[in-house]
Amino acid sequence: MDFCPYCGFRSDLCRCNSGYNPPNFPPDDHPGHGDDHDHHPKPPPPPPPPAKKKEIIHDNICGNIEQSCGEGPEEYWSAMDLSDLPSASLSVFNKGNCDIIVSAAVNGGGTLGQLFTVARGQTKSITIGNIASLSFECEGNEGDICRGTYCLSLHYEKEC
Repeated sequence: MDFCPYCGFRSDLCRCNSGYNPPNFPPDDHPGHGDDHDHHPKPPPPPPPPAKKKEIIHDNICGNIEQSCGEGPEEYWSAMDLSDLPSASLSVFNKGNCDIIVSAAVNGGGTLGQLFTVARGQTKSITIGNIASLSFECEGNEGDICRGTYCLSLHYEKEC
């Protein structure tokens, strides 16, 4: 007489292979069966979806500054449709007759804050976090033209 190695019943009464339920043993009470002992283990659950990858983007933006002295600030750069505002390193060179007042809006606010003033022949630099926009204003005699250059190196994350 043979016995099932899994449930211990005689092989002619075992339901492991034949699907037969012995008398007096409902399927859930049959020794060796149920959640504690499964002859055909269930496949593991699927792994969670991978986390969205983020890539660090580096943008370099350079341009010329040319505007009339004595007028209000003029916007030269602004961030649009970014989930997180970038950090930036900024350099400004003044090659004109007026002082250049450098201002930026940070942390998503629309209010400009003055960063520094660049006198004629000077270059100044700064690193800023969460920059939203960059503006220049030229201070000097009306009719004079303000000239210079700027370079903005932006760093931000973007989902892939």
